[in-house]
Amino acid sequence: MIAIFKREIMNYLKRPLFWVGVLLVIYGVFNATSPYLTTHYLTTGEKIINDQSNTSVEGEVYEGYIPATPEKHREVWHEKVKNKN
Repeated sequence: MIAIFKREIMNYLKRPLFWVGVLLVIYGVFNATSPYLTTHYLTTGEKIINDQSNTSVEGEVYEGYIPATPEKHREVWHEKVKNKN
């Protein structure tokens, strides 16, 4: 059984279509991940753009704190409303 597997693997390695497929997969992976491999250095005067969502900026759930009681929820909400005005 092991000899059959070894023979089949050797047959795959001998076929040029196998190597074309391997090269296409390597090219596809590199093409898909190339934007993540480039390094962008900040130039003088360039600002970092923050692209966080509104819920992340407000810190509602992502900070790990959800008020458990309605009174505490109302208190946190009242503080937010008071700070906005």
